[in-house]
Amino acid sequence: YGGKAERFLQDTNAGLFPQMFDYFTNAQFGLYDNSSEIWTHSMYAAQRLRIENTGSHPPIKVWAHPHTPFDLDDNSICLPLDLQKREGMFRIGVFGWVSESKRVSETIEALGLALDRLPSEAAEQIELYVVGQLPPSGGYDPIYTASQANVSGNVRFLSYVENQNFELLF
Repeated sequence: YGGKAERFLQDTNAGLFPQMFDYFTNAQFGLYDNSSEIWTHSMYAAQRLRIENTGSHPPIKVWAHPHTPFDLDDNSICLPLDLQKREGMFRIGVFGWVSESKRVSETIEALGLALDRLPSEAAEQIELYVVGQLPPSGGYDPIYTASQANVSGNVRFLSYVENQNFELLF
């Protein structure tokens, strides 16, 4: 649990977590060293395991998220008009459920820093699409981050989109 481990333990001792938390936490003890193979959902997760666990390690395989193939041409012209890329624009995308671990707010802050270094005409040609369900209000808030970073005009939050449009945007 990295830097949050101490807080997890404090909250557990205070009775703020269900009893299952202890089970899952204890079940993970020695998991890395005693596994014959580890599967992750992304290259990032695989690299993180390698970096955080020095020495020898079991084989790590990346098993991508479930993917539904579509019987259509991989042509963005199939997207609804309001999602099609406009001529002369440079589009950046962040895809999947929006959460703190995806570092969407950090991406938005980085965009703000980058745009500050560009002439305004160039900055106006860059757009960041955040494609994925936003978290409930009152917690992690990348929309607020965009307003604080003064990039609301460059960031478009699409929330959940149908699989076909998700694939085409990707």
